[in-house]
Amino acid sequence: KDEQAQERQRAEDQAREEPAAREREHAEAQARLEAQNEETERHFADMEKELEAEQGAVRDEKKPPESPQDARKRDKEEARERVRAEAAVHANEAEAAFEEAPVVYRTPINWGKPVAVGLFLILLLGVVLVHVVPFDGYIPQFEKLASAHLQQPVKIEALHLSLVPLPHWRLDGVSVGKEGQLAVARINAIAGLGSMFSDKKVFKSIELESPALSEEGLFALLFGKSQGQDLKVASIIVKNGKLNSKTIILPALDAKIVMGEDGAWQKIALETPDHKTSLLLEPKGEGAQIEVETNAFSMPFGPAFILENFSAKGVIGRNELRLSEFKGGIYDGYLSGNASLKWGADWSLGGEISVRAMDPGRIAPALLEDGKLEGKAVYAMRAKSYDELFAAPRIEGTFAVQKGSLLGVDLARLLQGGSVGGKTAFAALSGNFASEGGKTQLRQVHLGAGPVSAGGNADADAGKNISGRFAVELKSPVAQARANLAVSGTLREPRFNR
Repeated sequence: KDEQAQERQRAEDQAREEPAAREREHAEAQARLEAQNEETERHFADMEKELEAEQGAVRDEKKPPESPQDARKRDKEEARERVRAEAAVHANEAEAAFEEAPVVYRTPINWGKPVAVGLFLILLLGVVLVHVVPFDGYIPQFEKLASAHLQQPVKIEALHLSLVPLPHWRLDGVSVGKEGQLAVARINAIAGLGSMFSDKKVFKSIELESPALSEEGLFALLFGKSQGQDLKVASIIVKNGKLNSKTIILPALDAKIVMGEDGAWQKIALETPDHKTSLLLEPKGEGAQIEVETNAFSMPFGPAFILENFSAKGVIGRNELRLSEFKGGIYDGYLSGNASLKWGADWSLGGEISVRAMDPGRIAPALLEDGKLEGKAVYAMRAKSYDELFAAPRIEGTFAVQKGSLLGVDLARLLQGGSVGGKTAFAALSGNFASEGGKTQLRQVHLGAGPVSAGGNADADAGKNISGRFAVELKSPVAQARANLAVSGTLREPRFNR
């Protein structure tokens, strides 16, 4: 390369010097011509002096037939003509010699393009080789740094160095923990050039592809304390992460984790690929503050209770999740409440809920239509394991329906001796309820429909079979009547009899 650069420099210098040489030769020829002209002028001046001297001597001897002035003028013109002719001859000879001199041009060699192509090919070959050649010799160093930082054994199957799109390490087959609390198919770790091969690793970002996290790994991530200063990470990006848990059922999530200077996480933002569910975590005391938003959430009281546009916020600790508030839409109305989930030797879940503006016909379409349902309730569950926690939930509270209709019976016609059937429009329907183990009890139920009222109790078993008795009464200025009404059948096909 040095010889080629020198040769290229000599060619360029020669190409620059040739025009200058030609200019110097032309200037020298012009100088020679000027010198010859000066010499001719001096020779002409000397001849004039000699001629004047001779003419003076002749005048002294005798008077010429022509005047001296005319003779001098004639001689001077003749001398000038001879000088001009000689000067023209010399100038033409010099010009012809300069024009006939051959000018040789050497085409300079352009070394830039071949050198650039060669460097590009060398760089391309280096990039390919870097992607192919493994760097497994650095695996023990990475495993040691990561194990000390996470306080868990770390295993790496393969290690590669990539240069595009940014220089980064690629770790394949990574596992954390003795029982694989975290398993990652691939990790791309972008590091500064100064720390790529140093003992201390500083990563601008780490990208985890398809990681699988266990419950133990989740709590280690949330509440574990990192150690060591030889490994620092600014941010962590998770793609298609999964939580292997029977307790917390979550879809595959993408995550962005912001890390602090002390190695602890500062913020965790999770989101499903379809952007329908998001979860935000921030440290708070010994726990973490949590915020959840999703387009649909199934309540633990049964598959029929699905909240739309669900949101919740609270705090999660090592042994408890407390939601100070959750809310969502259900059956054209709204539901809100709070919850406290505890785990350890036993599992428990409890809290309060309230509903408003719900459509009662969505709960019991064969019994009720129209109206708006409001209510409050408390719920509690307890079991030895999470799997059994929702097997027999207990919930009890009060309810009230305004301006609806009771289907299957016309109470006013029934009191007048008519047959069952039809429906009864009421102004208010209220009562207490309790549900446990699939069984539901309705107590102190009261219905008001102008002069007609009814009150009683009813039950529904796990098979949705219903039974109940109500006392119906008519009170008006013109008439009074009483009757007993029995309810049987199922929630889908209720039957009323006197």
